Amino acid sequence: METLIIIASLFCVRTLWRVEVGDTPSACDHLVEDSGHQVLFSRIKQGDLESDPSGELPQPAPKSPESGWSAGEATHLEAKLEHKSLRRVCGRISSVIAKAGYPRWSLFIPQEHLSHLLVILPAQVRAVLASQEGVDLTQLPLVKLEQYFWGKC
Repeated sequence: METLIIIASLFCVRTLWRVEVGDTPSACDHLVEDSGHQVLFSRIKQGDLESDPSGELPQPAPKSPESGWSAGEATHLEAKLEHKSLRRVCGRISSVIAKAGYPRWSLFIPQEHLSHLLVILPAQVRAVLASQEGVDLTQLPLVKLEQYFWGKC
């Protein structure tokens, strides 16, 4: 386990540091959360999307007042919103890693976002990534996180 641990989701980035305690086998490491680096993002709305090259935001028109959007149109919009959220998370992670001097680090993010985030991370940040796991740990308190990482000491 690396000293720097980043736990993320589409709406949260938590930065944790592992602090080694004692020299005895019974001593357990502890986690310290860098409260200055915990960032909660608000949900991105349709109006926050960037426009296409012609300057227009693609907004599908309902087929009729009763029918609403088709399933394909809603899925496309959700994918755009997710991509924009992941870009914000990527930017925040890149900033944290750069400020820390590019140490080796571990990433924990839900499985459905892991592969996409790994693709959009800058090469310099990705090069120092030691491990990654597809799991959402953003809501766990520090005590539960320590149990998750090191078991019961």
